[in-house]
Amino acid sequence: MEPCHDLKTERPDIGQPLPKAMMLIPMGFYLILVGAAALNTLFYFQYRSAETQRLHFEQENASQEQILNETKKRRSEIDLEKKRAKDLVGWVDGSDPLQPVVMTVIRSMDANSVIEELSLTRKPDDASSILFGLKFSADPPQETQLNKTLEEIQNKHSYGAFYKRSTQKGDQVTFNCELVPEGTRGVAAAAAQ
Repeated sequence: MEPCHDLKTERPDIGQPLPKAMMLIPMGFYLILVGAAALNTLFYFQYRSAETQRLHFEQENASQEQILNETKKRRSEIDLEKKRAKDLVGWVDGSDPLQPVVMTVIRSMDANSVIEELSLTRKPDDASSILFGLKFSADPPQETQLNKTLEEIQNKHSYGAFYKRSTQKGDQVTFNCELVPEGTRGVAAAAAQ
């Protein structure tokens, strides 16, 4: 027996064969596949390039942010220094009226007396009054030195001393009072009583 190779019987063509132009369809399909692969490769390389540029931009942006933050920090330090300078100028301008009083206190001290601390503060509620604090060391008698200093302040600047408080430890004297100008002395004396 012979093997059977083809089980189908020959059939006559029912329709006409496809035109020759239809052979371009599979060729076009393969060309589109090749073009798509080429475009995919091109897009991949463009994507990689864009990623590299993005990373470079982010690094550049981070470095610029750091420079900006350092500049802001330096600017805030400069602004703080400027504010301190303005405060110092204000303090110097505000202390101008007190400087003659300070010089009087310094000049009134004897050669054997040493000023350890001197404070002059304007009262917040009365700018004409001064809270006076003096800490000094002197050979006995310290009261003589203190009275001499207060007399000099009164004679040269017309300030009277009220609310006097002093403590003495050995040769060291701590004295505090309120210096009031002559014109307002009656008000301060009445308040003291």
